[in-house]
Amino acid sequence: MPLFRMARQPTGLSPIWVATLQSTLLSTISNMLAQVLTAYKNATIVDINWAAVLKFTVWTLVNVPPNFLCVLQYYTACFGGTKAYQGDDGKLRLFQINFNYKFMLNSSFDTSALDKLLGDLVALEAAQWLPRDRKGETLYLRPTHTGTIASLGVQKPSYSKVYAR
Repeated sequence: MPLFRMARQPTGLSPIWVATLQSTLLSTISNMLAQVLTAYKNATIVDINWAAVLKFTVWTLVNVPPNFLCVLQYYTACFGGTKAYQGDDGKLRLFQINFNYKFMLNSSFDTSALDKLLGDLVALEAAQWLPRDRKGETLYLRPTHTGTIASLGVQKPSYSKVYAR
């Protein structure tokens, strides 16, 4: 017997509404999980801020256009990953960044802009995540390029977003 069963689609709801509601539910659960993991990481009591969860849920429901489906179609999204670390000389470095996003070179953005974005991100976060007194620490970065369209279906996206987290 499977652990989870796929729920039947409620009658009367269009597939776009079902997908929007599912993505809102997943976003809300991930927000609550982030609060729990933050409390665990900081060794504090888990205290879920329900007002924040409700605001997040409403905002997600209002703000989720159908373009999130573009991410599910992998031909319109690129994910890369690299590590940032501090060398023995104290300088911040990105590990083999050129090899990690070669597949993004044929895209709609200038990769030198991504270099600057990642460099600025590491410079901003280094004090908290890569302190000089802790050797061997690394910061994992995930540059992402995804197509965004405001319609359903398989098609070439009109716009795209590049971001790193």
